[in-house]
Amino acid sequence: MKIYAYNIAQYMHEELKKKYPEIIFIKNTENLLEEIKAEDIFICMWDDKDTLNRIKQIENELFPRREIIQFSANREEMTRFVQEHSNFKAEREYVKFEGTFTTTVPKLNNSLNVVAKVGEEHRGQNKYLMYPGQKLTVNESVVFEEFLDNARSFRVLLIGTDVFIIDYFDDPKNPKPIEQRWIKNLNPILEENLHHEKYRDAIDDAKHLSKALAFDYLGVDYVQNEEKLVCLEANTFPGVRLNERTRRVALNYWIKKISEIKDKRNV
Repeated sequence: MKIYAYNIAQYMHEELKKKYPEIIFIKNTENLLEEIKAEDIFICMWDDKDTLNRIKQIENELFPRREIIQFSANREEMTRFVQEHSNFKAEREYVKFEGTFTTTVPKLNNSLNVVAKVGEEHRGQNKYLMYPGQKLTVNESVVFEEFLDNARSFRVLLIGTDVFIIDYFDDPKNPKPIEQRWIKNLNPILEENLHHEKYRDAIDDAKHLSKALAFDYLGVDYVQNEEKLVCLEANTFPGVRLNERTRRVALNYWIKKISEIKDKRNV
Protein backbone atom coordinates (compact mmCIF):
# COMPACT_ATOMS: atom_id res chain seq x y z
CA MET A 1 0.00 0.00 0.00
CA LYS A 2 1.19 3.48 -0.90
CA ILE A 3 -0.09 6.83 0.27
CA TYR A 4 -0.24 9.55 -2.36
CA ALA A 5 -0.33 13.06 -0.90
CA TYR A 6 -1.27 16.06 -3.02
CA ASN A 7 -0.55 19.60 -1.81
CA ILE A 8 0.52 18.88 1.76
CA ALA A 9 2.82 21.77 2.70
CA GLN A 10 6.41 21.33 1.54
CA TYR A 11 7.93 21.98 4.96
CA MET A 12 6.28 18.81 6.31
CA HIS A 13 7.63 16.44 3.66
CA GLU A 14 10.93 15.49 5.27
CA GLU A 15 9.47 14.65 8.68
CA LEU A 16 6.49 12.78 7.24
CA LYS A 17 8.75 10.80 4.92
CA LYS A 18 10.88 9.71 7.89
CA LYS A 19 7.77 8.54 9.70
CA TYR A 20 6.03 7.02 6.68
CA PRO A 21 8.50 5.89 3.98
CA GLU A 22 5.59 4.69 1.81
CA ILE A 23 4.22 8.21 1.34
CA ILE A 24 4.60 9.77 -2.12
CA PHE A 25 4.25 13.55 -2.43
CA ILE A 26 2.93 14.63 -5.82
CA LYS A 27 2.95 18.13 -7.28
CA ASN A 28 0.01 17.46 -9.57
CA THR A 29 -2.38 14.60 -10.28
CA GLU A 30 -1.73 14.33 -14.02
CA ASN A 31 -0.46 10.71 -13.85
CA LEU A 32 -2.48 9.67 -10.82
CA LEU A 33 -4.85 7.34 -12.69
CA GLU A 34 -1.93 5.48 -14.27
CA GLU A 35 0.03 5.05 -11.04
CA ILE A 36 -2.44 4.55 -8.21
CA LYS A 37 -3.38 0.98 -7.29
CA ALA A 38 -6.64 -0.24 -5.75
CA GLU A 39 -5.08 -0.67 -2.31
CA ASP A 40 -3.48 2.81 -2.24
CA ILE A 41 -4.74 5.84 -0.32
CA PHE A 42 -4.97 9.34 -1.78
CA ILE A 43 -4.68 12.42 0.46
CA CYS A 44 -5.93 15.42 -1.51
CA MET A 45 -5.58 18.92 -0.07
CA TRP A 46 -6.58 20.87 -3.17
CA ASP A 47 -9.59 20.92 -5.45
CA ASP A 48 -8.54 22.04 -8.93
CA LYS A 49 -10.93 20.87 -11.64
CA ASP A 50 -8.55 18.35 -13.18
CA THR A 51 -8.06 16.63 -9.84
CA LEU A 52 -11.81 16.61 -9.15
CA ASN A 53 -12.40 14.91 -12.50
CA ARG A 54 -9.72 12.30 -11.77
CA ILE A 55 -11.14 11.59 -8.33
CA LYS A 56 -14.45 10.67 -9.98
CA GLN A 57 -12.63 7.93 -11.87
CA ILE A 58 -10.99 6.16 -8.93
CA GLU A 59 -12.51 4.12 -6.14
CA ASN A 60 -9.57 4.48 -3.75
CA GLU A 61 -9.95 5.60 -0.18
CA LEU A 62 -9.64 9.39 0.00
CA PHE A 63 -8.78 11.78 2.79
CA PRO A 64 -10.62 13.99 3.24
CA ARG A 65 -13.68 12.19 1.96
CA ARG A 66 -15.05 13.05 -1.48
CA GLU A 67 -17.81 15.27 -0.09
CA ILE A 68 -15.28 17.47 1.71
CA ILE A 69 -13.08 17.87 -1.37
CA GLN A 70 -16.11 18.79 -3.48
CA PHE A 71 -17.42 21.09 -0.75
CA SER A 72 -14.32 23.22 -0.98
CA ALA A 73 -14.80 23.59 -4.73
CA ASN A 74 -18.41 24.73 -4.62
CA ARG A 75 -19.08 28.26 -3.39
CA GLU A 76 -22.86 27.89 -3.36
CA GLU A 77 -22.79 24.63 -1.42
CA MET A 78 -20.28 26.07 1.05
CA THR A 79 -22.19 29.30 1.71
CA ARG A 80 -25.51 27.47 2.04
CA PHE A 81 -23.86 25.19 4.59
CA VAL A 82 -22.58 28.23 6.52
CA GLN A 83 -26.01 29.84 6.27
CA GLU A 84 -27.66 26.74 7.72
CA HIS A 85 -25.22 25.92 10.52
CA SER A 86 -23.62 29.19 11.67
CA ASN A 87 -25.24 31.33 14.36
CA PHE A 88 -23.87 34.44 12.66
CA LYS A 89 -25.58 34.61 9.31
CA ALA A 90 -25.20 37.09 6.48
CA GLU A 91 -28.18 37.84 4.31
CA ARG A 92 -27.57 36.23 0.92
CA GLU A 93 -29.32 35.68 -2.39
CA TYR A 94 -28.36 33.17 -5.06
CA VAL A 95 -28.64 33.50 -8.84
CA LYS A 96 -27.95 30.40 -10.90
CA PHE A 97 -28.37 30.04 -14.65
CA GLU A 98 -26.78 28.78 -17.86
CA GLY A 99 -25.14 31.05 -20.41
CA THR A 100 -24.65 34.80 -20.22
CA PHE A 101 -27.15 36.57 -17.97
CA THR A 102 -27.80 40.11 -16.74
CA THR A 103 -29.17 40.42 -13.22
CA THR A 104 -29.89 43.23 -10.78
CA VAL A 105 -28.00 43.54 -7.51
CA PRO A 106 -30.57 43.09 -4.70
CA LYS A 107 -31.08 45.17 -1.56
CA LEU A 108 -29.86 43.11 1.38
CA ASN A 109 -30.57 43.85 5.04
CA ASN A 110 -30.39 47.64 4.57
CA SER A 111 -26.75 47.27 3.52
CA LEU A 112 -25.55 50.26 1.49
CA ASN A 113 -23.37 47.93 -0.57
CA VAL A 114 -23.57 44.32 -1.65
CA VAL A 115 -20.78 41.85 -2.36
CA ALA A 116 -21.20 39.88 -5.59
CA LYS A 117 -19.27 36.60 -5.51
CA VAL A 118 -19.11 35.24 -9.04
CA GLY A 119 -18.43 31.61 -9.91
CA GLU A 120 -17.40 28.68 -7.72
CA GLU A 121 -13.93 29.86 -6.70
CA HIS A 122 -13.91 31.23 -3.15
CA ARG A 123 -10.33 32.07 -2.20
CA GLY A 124 -10.56 35.85 -2.37
CA GLN A 125 -11.19 35.77 -6.13
CA ASN A 126 -14.02 37.13 -8.33
CA LYS A 127 -15.59 39.30 -5.64
CA TYR A 128 -17.03 42.72 -6.42
CA LEU A 129 -18.42 45.47 -4.22
CA MET A 130 -21.61 46.82 -5.80
CA TYR A 131 -24.71 48.79 -4.88
CA PRO A 132 -28.36 47.69 -4.91
CA GLY A 133 -30.01 48.22 -8.28
CA GLN A 134 -26.76 47.97 -10.23
CA LYS A 135 -26.76 45.66 -13.26
CA LEU A 136 -24.34 42.73 -13.44
CA THR A 137 -23.70 40.65 -16.56
CA VAL A 138 -21.97 37.32 -15.99
CA ASN A 139 -21.79 33.81 -17.39
CA GLU A 140 -21.46 32.07 -14.02
CA SER A 141 -23.63 31.72 -10.94
CA VAL A 142 -23.56 34.52 -8.36
CA VAL A 143 -23.88 34.74 -4.59
CA PHE A 144 -25.00 38.19 -3.40
CA GLU A 145 -24.03 38.91 0.18
CA GLU A 146 -24.61 41.85 2.50
CA PHE A 147 -21.55 44.04 3.14
CA LEU A 148 -20.53 45.16 6.63
CA ASP A 149 -19.04 48.67 6.67
CA ASN A 150 -16.02 49.43 8.89
CA ALA A 151 -15.58 45.75 9.69
CA ARG A 152 -12.48 43.85 10.74
CA SER A 153 -11.74 40.44 9.30
CA PHE A 154 -10.38 37.37 11.08
CA ARG A 155 -10.17 33.60 10.77
CA VAL A 156 -10.75 30.88 13.31
CA LEU A 157 -8.30 28.15 12.31
CA LEU A 158 -9.00 24.67 13.66
CA ILE A 159 -6.26 22.05 13.39
CA GLY A 160 -7.54 18.99 15.19
CA THR A 161 -8.25 20.13 18.75
CA ASP A 162 -6.04 23.23 18.48
CA VAL A 163 -7.54 26.67 17.87
CA PHE A 164 -5.85 29.73 16.37
CA ILE A 165 -7.22 33.23 15.80
CA ILE A 166 -5.72 34.94 12.77
CA ASP A 167 -6.25 38.66 12.18
CA TYR A 168 -6.01 40.11 8.66
CA PHE A 169 -4.34 43.48 8.10
CA ASP A 170 -3.58 45.45 4.96
CA ASP A 171 0.11 45.65 4.07
CA PRO A 172 1.09 49.36 3.93
CA LYS A 173 4.15 48.46 1.86
CA ASN A 174 2.04 46.72 -0.75
CA PRO A 175 -1.19 48.71 -1.07
CA LYS A 176 -4.05 47.17 -3.01
CA PRO A 177 -5.82 48.99 -5.86
CA ILE A 178 -8.57 51.19 -4.46
CA GLU A 179 -11.30 48.93 -5.87
CA GLN A 180 -9.89 45.97 -3.86
CA ARG A 181 -9.15 47.65 -0.53
CA TRP A 182 -12.36 46.33 1.01
CA ILE A 183 -11.16 42.71 0.51
CA LYS A 184 -9.29 41.98 3.71
CA ASN A 185 -8.02 38.49 2.86
CA LEU A 186 -6.31 39.45 -0.41
CA ASN A 187 -2.52 39.45 0.15
CA PRO A 188 -2.86 40.46 3.82
CA ILE A 189 -0.49 40.61 6.74
CA LEU A 190 -1.44 37.76 9.09
CA GLU A 191 -1.06 37.96 12.85
CA GLU A 192 -2.01 35.41 15.47
CA ASN A 193 -4.23 36.83 18.22
CA LEU A 194 -3.78 35.06 21.56
CA HIS A 195 -6.70 36.79 23.30
CA HIS A 196 -9.21 34.04 22.63
CA GLU A 197 -11.72 35.25 25.20
CA LYS A 198 -12.62 38.12 22.85
CA TYR A 199 -13.47 35.60 20.13
CA ARG A 200 -15.33 33.02 22.19
CA ASP A 201 -18.59 33.28 20.21
CA ALA A 202 -16.76 32.84 16.89
CA ILE A 203 -14.66 29.95 18.24
CA ASP A 204 -17.74 28.12 19.48
CA ASP A 205 -19.42 28.77 16.13
CA ALA A 206 -16.44 27.46 14.16
CA LYS A 207 -16.33 24.31 16.29
CA HIS A 208 -20.03 23.80 15.60
CA LEU A 209 -19.39 24.09 11.84
CA SER A 210 -16.51 21.64 12.15
CA LYS A 211 -18.72 19.14 13.93
CA ALA A 212 -21.52 19.55 11.37
CA LEU A 213 -19.04 19.01 8.55
CA ALA A 214 -17.29 16.15 10.38
CA PHE A 215 -13.91 17.63 9.47
CA ASP A 216 -11.37 19.08 11.90
CA TYR A 217 -8.92 20.90 9.59
CA LEU A 218 -10.90 24.04 8.92
CA GLY A 219 -10.45 27.79 8.47
CA VAL A 220 -13.64 29.75 9.16
CA ASP A 221 -13.70 33.41 8.09
CA TYR A 222 -15.63 36.13 9.92
CA VAL A 223 -16.16 39.87 9.65
CA GLN A 224 -17.34 42.04 12.52
CA ASN A 225 -18.25 45.66 13.06
CA GLU A 226 -19.94 47.43 15.97
CA GLU A 227 -23.36 46.08 15.02
CA LYS A 228 -22.83 42.55 13.80
CA LEU A 229 -20.65 39.44 13.58
CA VAL A 230 -21.00 37.48 10.32
CA CYS A 231 -19.62 34.12 9.22
CA LEU A 232 -18.52 34.36 5.59
CA GLU A 233 -16.85 31.12 4.54
CA ALA A 234 -15.57 27.76 5.74
CA ASN A 235 -12.36 26.64 4.06
CA THR A 236 -11.45 22.97 4.13
CA PHE A 237 -7.98 23.58 2.65
CA PRO A 238 -6.77 26.40 4.93
CA GLY A 239 -3.26 27.83 4.97
CA VAL A 240 -1.39 26.79 8.11
CA ARG A 241 2.04 28.46 7.75
CA LEU A 242 1.29 31.43 9.97
CA ASN A 243 4.16 30.89 12.39
CA GLU A 244 6.29 28.17 13.93
CA ARG A 245 3.54 27.13 16.32
CA THR A 246 0.92 26.58 13.63
CA ARG A 247 3.44 24.73 11.48
CA ARG A 248 4.33 22.41 14.36
CA VAL A 249 0.69 21.74 15.23
CA ALA A 250 -0.14 21.05 11.56
CA LEU A 251 2.80 18.62 11.25
CA ASN A 252 1.70 16.75 14.37
CA TYR A 253 -1.84 16.65 13.00
CA TRP A 254 -0.68 14.92 9.83
CA ILE A 255 1.55 12.48 11.69
CA LYS A 256 -1.44 11.45 13.78
CA LYS A 257 -3.91 11.50 10.89
CA ILE A 258 -1.82 9.29 8.62
CA SER A 259 -1.39 6.83 11.49
CA GLU A 260 -5.18 6.76 11.95
CA ILE A 261 -5.72 6.17 8.22
CA LYS A 262 -3.26 3.28 8.22
CA ASP A 263 -4.70 1.74 11.39
CA LYS A 264 -8.19 1.93 9.97
CA ARG A 265 -7.04 0.18 6.80
CA ASN A 266 -5.31 -2.57 8.79
CA VAL A 267 -8.28 -3.38 11.04
